[in-house]
Amino acid sequence: MTTENTPELKPISNSSDANNKVTPTKVGWVIFWSVLSLIVTIIATVSVTEQYGVALYVGVPVTIGFIVGFVGKNLKGLIKGTLAVVLTTTFLSLLLIALKIEGAICIIMIIVPLFLFVAVGFGIGKLLLEIVPKNNNYLVLFFLINPACIAADTQIEMVENTITTKTVVNATPAQIWQVLTNEVDFGRHENFFFKNGVNYPLDMHLTQRNDSMLLRCNLRNCVTELYVDELVPNKVLRFRSVKDVEPVKELTIYDTLSTPHTNGEYFKHLYGKFELVPLADGSTELIAESQFSYRLSPAFYWNWWSKYLVSTMHNRVLETVKNKTEGKNNHI
Repeated sequence: MTTENTPELKPISNSSDANNKVTPTKVGWVIFWSVLSLIVTIIATVSVTEQYGVALYVGVPVTIGFIVGFVGKNLKGLIKGTLAVVLTTTFLSLLLIALKIEGAICIIMIIVPLFLFVAVGFGIGKLLLEIVPKNNNYLVLFFLINPACIAADTQIEMVENTITTKTVVNATPAQIWQVLTNEVDFGRHENFFFKNGVNYPLDMHLTQRNDSMLLRCNLRNCVTELYVDELVPNKVLRFRSVKDVEPVKELTIYDTLSTPHTNGEYFKHLYGKFELVPLADGSTELIAESQFSYRLSPAFYWNWWSKYLVSTMHNRVLETVKNKTEGKNNHI
């Protein structure tokens, strides 16, 4: 009697299932924590610190750039890398507008540092992609950037800035004074930022209410009355804001946009002044001075923008007064 060779039955092994089980990779964890850090930083900036500082303008772009650089293994070379940074910066700008964190005017003002910090983050991402498999310590240092930025933003204080602009008018102080103390029409400004949102005076004239002298100004975005606290004929006209004036009306896809950094807690006009100094040759030095305070960071960057915008506005005002005075010399 022959017996058939029956194949031996072996228990089914689960080893293949164990091998195929999806587990987070080290790269996956890095991306997860990067995205989480980005979300927490944005929420902290908008809802907790409410500061427009290094967390928003440094931490966020560096983190987004890092994610793109870390994920984009094929984004090698100068051309691909530059294109990736440009597209990432564009995405970040649109994200800030969509989340009502910024408007287009401020985005244009910060687009260069955004690009630079996205590029820095992109470079760090590429570098750490090579280092992470060998050493995790650098990752810990990187993930300390956003907490450090948030902590730094809690220390931002109001910074005062005074900007002075001068011109020489071929007229006496009395002749200039007559122009300053009557209605002056400055007209519409052709500068891109003033045309598209930054506030500036369209005209001004002195008026009296009860015992107070006021300088009434029609601005691009509103009408305001400035309290005159020093009036020395032919010498000084000094005034200050009675209420806060919104410095910029943002370009936005929404019907309205009120960003925190455009209100009185972040920007205050302290005073403005016209001063007339007679010169030996019979002409007069006409000086415009504005003092304001702001709570924005990095302070040096916003100081540069402040000087540019206020000086541009001053020059338009002084040029108008100068032209009007010199054109009236024979009638005064």
